[in-house]
Amino acid sequence: MPIIDLTLELRDNMSTHPAHARCVVLEFANHTFTAPRFQAPCRGFASKVLMFSDHIGTHVDAPFHYFPEKETIEAVKPEQLIGSAVYLDLSAKRPEEAITPAMIEEAERRAGERVGQGDILLFRAWPGHHTDDGFFRCAGLNGAAADWAVARGIKVLGCDLATPDDPRDMTRPVHLALLGRGILIIEELAHLEQLPAARIQFVGLPLKIKGATGSPIRAVGIIEDKGAHA
Repeated sequence: MPIIDLTLELRDNMSTHPAHARCVVLEFANHTFTAPRFQAPCRGFASKVLMFSDHIGTHVDAPFHYFPEKETIEAVKPEQLIGSAVYLDLSAKRPEEAITPAMIEEAERRAGERVGQGDILLFRAWPGHHTDDGFFRCAGLNGAAADWAVARGIKVLGCDLATPDDPRDMTRPVHLALLGRGILIIEELAHLEQLPAARIQFVGLPLKIKGATGSPIRAVGIIEDKGAHA
């Protein structure tokens, strides 16, 4: 059962959305410093100090991110971020072109899969790397496409972009339509192009941080070995 890692590597001073704090990784203790406290064969231990936004790298937005009356990340049920997912490739579009319902349905036809009730919808819209120029300006869904996703009954929307919205649209229709209904949003997924199938199992669990508006996740796609059931 192959597993595809869909997560950006967190590292010191990594590229992140300008609205969020950068990642800082500092050494707190190293093996040389701590070794004198121990006896052989123990050679001491090492640890780091981590400082970063709750929206760093591959992460999930809690509803509280846009709705102050709604849940913060520790209240999100883990099972919502585990389940059957449909992956659609929309990366052939122009970066500034917002994704419409018709574009999603055409991607469904190409993939041979239909997004349905309770699915996790994953889409790729950026053909390059997240450090490439223009990444933070790449458009995601328009408002009609957000309504389409709601009508299909998805439980999570995941994308390789910094925002599933068109960044030029400051009304943020995708965040409002989805988070307002308890549909979670995952941003900055990586390596989606490595998925060999449109229908996979997905896992992307957040840290349980009280009061946080989101959390980094370790996202993976699990590819079912259909031959194992033959």
